Amino acid sequence: MPRLSGVAASGLSITMVLAAATQPFLLGASALAPFPLVLAAVFAWIAYQRRDSIVAVRETLSR
Repeated sequence: MPRLSGVAASGLSITMVLAAATQPFLLGASALAPFPLVLAAVFAWIAYQRRDSIVAVRETLSR
């Protein structure tokens, strides 16, 4: 569903940032934290590219 890809990318970006924070604080494995941050950057870029679809979904839900 291409219309929801921007919203999904936004959610995944937030999830990856929280996963990166979990690595050093709860698991004690700070060496693994950069990988989720790289994924968060990729997902944020996808969300930025699909920002028009995010606005369209928001307008549809606000009706």
